[in-house]
Amino acid sequence: YKSTRFLFINNKPRSVKNIKKNVYLGAGFQLDKHYNITSTDSNINFKIYNYGSNRTTSSGLWLCVKYDSRKNSNNPQGGAYLSVSTRINNKLLISANNWQSLLIDARKYVKLPTKRSNIFAFWLYSWNAIGKQIPYLDLPSSGWDTYSNVGRGYIQSRLRDKYYAHIEAEYRFDILKNGLLGGVVFANAQTANHIVRIQRLLPAVGTGLRLKLNKYSKVNFAVDYAVGVNGSHGFFFDVAEVF
Repeated sequence: YKSTRFLFINNKPRSVKNIKKNVYLGAGFQLDKHYNITSTDSNINFKIYNYGSNRTTSSGLWLCVKYDSRKNSNNPQGGAYLSVSTRINNKLLISANNWQSLLIDARKYVKLPTKRSNIFAFWLYSWNAIGKQIPYLDLPSSGWDTYSNVGRGYIQSRLRDKYYAHIEAEYRFDILKNGLLGGVVFANAQTANHIVRIQRLLPAVGTGLRLKLNKYSKVNFAVDYAVGVNGSHGFFFDVAEVF
């Protein structure tokens, strides 16, 4: 699909307030506007799915609660992260239709008892959309998280539906004693379908290298290669850890 997109989002850290140790509350307003939408896939009649429109508008309130015990979000050496957020799109806020979404992002990091920085990291990402006439390009989808990291091994938007879930485990280890160069191995699986019908499960595995860019912030440059099913594969690049 091709479209021109306008996005306004107010969920930056300044809109999240620390209310007690490791706990944060946030609120904001989100607006997604797609226009000049055209479909390049003849197997899917986008206009029928999108109710005859080549433009969509979704806008609504964003509410969030977070728990974060990580000491360094760039390269967590332990701790946990949990974010539960909801978006309430409403016609009163110029949204074309009334619909809601619920996003759960949970992460856990376990440091092994070694002198080197060897970490087991686990990630659960669940995204639900509830309502009728939800714009196609606003549906939950692989690779449409904030930093486009969900679903390594598959192209962005490989899965898209009212329900999307992703689970991943990664082992991170130092290759050099000084931590300049490290590596990872990981495995993940993702699915998308209507909430009551989970039928597709796409697994992937991969490995990658980490080059330390800053020894104080521990920010890494990440290069990963992942392989999925049905010939899906590719390289993935990032600054800081994928999750």
